[in-house]
This record gives sequence, structure tokens and C-alpha cells, in this order.
Amino acid sequence: MQYKIGFITSYSRMESDFKDLAETEQCNLIFRVGVMEYAIDLAREMENSILVDAIISTEVTGEIIAKHVNVPVIPLRVKGYNLIEALFRAHAMGQKVAFADIAHKYSVFDLERVAGILGYHIRHYKFNHPDEAVDVVEKIASDEQDVIVTTASCTMNIAKRHNMRAVLIEPTRHDLVEAINLAKRLVDARRKEQENLNWLNAVINNINEGIITVNEGRVSSVNSYILSMLALGQDKLIGREISDIMEISPLLKKIFNTTNNFEIIKHGDKDLVISRKEIYANNDVLGSIYKIEILQNIQQIEMEARKKSLKSGFIAAATFDQIAGISAAINEAKDKAKHFALTDSYIFINGESGTGKEVFAQSIHNYSPCRQGPFVAINCATLPEQLLDSELFGFEDGVFTGARKGGKPGLFEMAHNGTLFLDEIGEMPLLLQTKLLRVLQEKMIRRVGGDKNIPVNVRLIFATNKNLREEVKKGSFREDLFYRIHVLNLKLPPLRERPEDIQPLARHIINKIIRQRQAPGSLSERGLAVLMRYDWPGNVRELHNFLERVIAMSSQHVYDAGTAEQLMRELVENSRPKAAESGTGSDGDGAKDAGLAVPLSSMHDMQDSIIRHIYARFDGDRKKVENILQMSRTTLWRRFKEMGL
Repeated sequence: MQYKIGFITSYSRMESDFKDLAETEQCNLIFRVGVMEYAIDLAREMENSILVDAIISTEVTGEIIAKHVNVPVIPLRVKGYNLIEALFRAHAMGQKVAFADIAHKYSVFDLERVAGILGYHIRHYKFNHPDEAVDVVEKIASDEQDVIVTTASCTMNIAKRHNMRAVLIEPTRHDLVEAINLAKRLVDARRKEQENLNWLNAVINNINEGIITVNEGRVSSVNSYILSMLALGQDKLIGREISDIMEISPLLKKIFNTTNNFEIIKHGDKDLVISRKEIYANNDVLGSIYKIEILQNIQQIEMEARKKSLKSGFIAAATFDQIAGISAAINEAKDKAKHFALTDSYIFINGESGTGKEVFAQSIHNYSPCRQGPFVAINCATLPEQLLDSELFGFEDGVFTGARKGGKPGLFEMAHNGTLFLDEIGEMPLLLQTKLLRVLQEKMIRRVGGDKNIPVNVRLIFATNKNLREEVKKGSFREDLFYRIHVLNLKLPPLRERPEDIQPLARHIINKIIRQRQAPGSLSERGLAVLMRYDWPGNVRELHNFLERVIAMSSQHVYDAGTAEQLMRELVENSRPKAAESGTGSDGDGAKDAGLAVPLSSMHDMQDSIIRHIYARFDGDRKKVENILQMSRTTLWRRFKEMGL
């Protein structure tokens, strides 16, 4: 690799040394004589006309020219041993030694310490500019000093004109080689950085969306996509302050005025999606990336992705973030599910119908290490035994009349390296339970009609709304399979045990429905309050269906209490038991109770009234209260504590 390195110095005698070094160090060295601000034009010429990769210069001059060029400037620093050598030579010429140099913050000379070690008496003279060198030399002469030691060639020349002896502190050949090698390393690093920058530019220019990066308030990069959209050149944007370029284009103003991390703006006949992301390093904000996409393109990509996903059918759409609720019960279930997701053990989900067992199963898959794999779900209650067998394990060619030629892989094979969700596992026939148990033990399946074992790596999640322990006692579920799958147990709380979740769930469901219908709308606060008057035995599924009916039967964008109350009355009437309709009820001990009048208020307050009444009716017998209300002991005892019972 060829290096072209410039050298600017006041040491004119070093030119011959550099010519030799150009050959031994295998680089092109360009030598110029100059000092301080008089060297600025030389440096600019080297950068723009000679095209050097780097410039080496003495310390003071290097600091000045570095502000006027973009190539690296390497300071040629005189070392302490150069000073000691010069002092030895000077002391041999005379006892009174004067040291004269340009005052500089980077000076490495501890003159007093060196003089003390050597036992020399040295007087120090400083000046700020070469123009002051004459006065300094005359001062040294008037002080009757014998010899001058200096780092400045100008001082050396003036001393000669005054017939004074002088010694110039010069860098050695080793110092020059060291500076050249440092220059090479900086050039290599700069070239590598440029290669990386070129690669980055090539990457962002091949992205079919606009990219603008901002660093410390200045535009640091843009890609060709956004330049085409703006009809501007890079020179109009790169390196400029955001505040300076916002007026160049109305679109730029809209982009940089984006206050949220995601906004949709109108630009001509297109809708643009603007997303902004802050870039952090060590918790400090370094800058931002703005991404500009055409909404119609995103929708097209989404449509194509949806087609492919639907074709495979093996995706999990739900995540834990989409499970709405604020109650301790639902948050505890989510936390437990997240812990379970990070293991490879079997997960058993138990919950009433409509509590969201598949939503939890999908969320577990998307949180687990196998989230990149397929998510395959099947309801064991929907297929007869023979079809369920072939669906789960597949079948070989010719097993069934009219079956697919070549056979078909089963869901276990399709779920390889992913998750298989077996819903309503309690409905699986006993013969298939035996086959499933063998698969769980051996990690292999055999297709129907096949004679070959196929290894499978599948994460299994089971779910049921039944009490499998009772099914084991009845003989309808294998005890050994029960203990095999009952490893990590996740109990989903019914909606009646978490009434505080009803309104957040309702808002979430309504927002989801109106997004699907692409029409604005919301449920009023009065409408939300109506939802608290019912226990929702069908859980989230029933709540979802009810809200769909409210939206379908409402004529306004704000779905108020009118429609909700009408449908709620119908819901309550249809769900009321006949004993309640006749005005009688049972207290749980066979005695008849005339009924209970509860003031109409929030669901929580009405529940408190009912609990207090039954608690008093049975003289504080908590077991009887639990049996009558059919509430879990944990939930009921928490309510007792809240009410001070």
C-alpha cells in the first residue's frame, strides 16, 4: 500500500534525511520548510494539490495547521533525551547556558529538573512567536550568556548573525521513523474508516425507504431514496445543522418536527410513515435515525406477508403485551408464563372456556427461545379419533382411500423446532393418549401406516378447561400421562375473579374491533360502567362478543350506555336461572331464601354487598360463603381482608 506523507518543518537540514527515509520506509515523502501560520498555505497545498495522506510537522506548527486541513497531522515531538544531548554539547562550549524556546502547552521539557540532575546552571528565555526571536537573542547576549540551546531554527540563525554560539535541539532519525510509522497507522485507520463508511452508504442506499441520521444536531448521512424524494443533493444536507435546512423543503420540516417516535404525514398524493429512533451509547444520546416509508408500500408488504403466513398457518400472533388487564391475578399469570417460557419443560394451562388459553400459549411461544420456529395449534375435541391420529402423527402413502398421494406429515413434524399447542387435551381419546405418552418419552413419532421412527424437537403446551385429576379418577384420562404433562402448571383466572380488568379489557377489545373495521369509535364511560353489572361466565370471549354486538347495533361513533344497557338486560335475562325468576333461591343448606336486594353501583361494590350479606347469613362461616359464591379461596379471603371481615 502506497503512502504519500508531507513534512513541514523549520529544520531545513533534515531534507536529505527524509530522502533516505523515503526509500527505506517505502513511502513518498514531500518535504517543505515552514513555521507556524506561515505553514498554513503549504499544508493546504499538500492536501489539495499534492494529495498527501497525512502531514508530519513540529509541535507548535502542527497544532496551527491542523485547524486548516482535513488530513491527519502528526506532531514531531522533541524528546527529553534530545534536550540532554544538546545540553551536553552546549556545556562543552561554555559554562553559561541559555535555553530559548517558543512557549507551548505541550512542552515535554522539565528544564529545572534536567539542569539539577546534570549540575548545570541554565537560564530560561521564552518567546511566543518567531518575530520575537531577535529580541530574545539580544537579551541573552546582554546577559553575557556563553551559548544558546533552542528548538527553533530561527533562533539558531539569529544567534549566528550575532556571533553567538548555539546548539539546535533536533529530532533523531529514530524520531523521524517513529513519526512516519504513526502517520502510516493513522492513514490505515482513516482508509479503513472510509471503507466502512462506503459500505454503510452502499447499504443504506440499497434500502427502499428513506434514511436520515443526525449526530449532535447535524445531518451525518442520508440515502439516495430520501434524496430522490426531496430532489436535493447530498451537499445540501450533510454536515449541516437541522435548524438551517428545515426551510429548504416542506417535507424536511415535517420530518424534523416529528415529536413522537411514529407519525403519519401527508406528502403530495402519498401518506408517509415517519419513525424516529434515538441512538444511545453508555446511556448518552448520540443522535437520531429518521426512517421515512410510503404507507402504501408497507401495506403491500404486509399483505404479501399475510398471504404467506396464512398459507403456512403456523404463526403465533399474540404477545404478552397484548394481554390486557391491571389486576394482580392476570399480572401474576403473565409473570409466571414468562418464567415458564424460558424453560423447555411441558406447560399445562388450565382455565375456563374463554379465559384466553391459546392467547397465553402463543405469547409463551413468542417469548421463548423457539420463537423463530413454527407455532402449531390443534383442538383435540374437534376431530374424531382416526382423523386426530393422522393430523397429529401424519400418514404414509396408500393408508387411506383417497388420501393425499405421497402421504402427509403430521403436526408434530410441522412443529419441529417450534411449539405444538394441544388444546382441550382432556378430550383426547385414551388410545391416542397412549400414543402421545410414548412420543413424549421417546421424542420420536411414527406416521400412521409407517414403519420408520422420525425424531422431533417440539416444545409442547397443553390446555384444558376440565379438572384432569377428576378425569383420572373417572378413568377417562391416563394417570401416567397426567403426571408427564403436569410439569409447569399455569392457572388462568376467570373474569369474575378480576373485575378490575373488565374496563381495561373492554377498551382494548373495542380498539381492536374498530382498527379491523377501519372506523373511529369508543365506548363512553357510562357504557363501560354498564359492563360491571355482570359476572361474564363466558369470560373474555363472552365480553368480546357482547362488545361486537354493542358496536354493530350502535349508530354513533361513541357507543354510549343506551345500547349497552339494552343488550345487558337481555344478557342478564337469558342467563338468569329459573329459581331466581320465581323469586326463590337456595342458601346452600336446603333452606329457602327470599332473595337479596343489592343497590345498583359498580360491580366491585355490588360484590362487597353480596359477600357481606352471605357472610352475615352464615355467621362468618367462610367455608359456606366460599361454596355458595363459587369463588376461589385466595380471591375470597383477599376480599374478606379488604372489607375487614
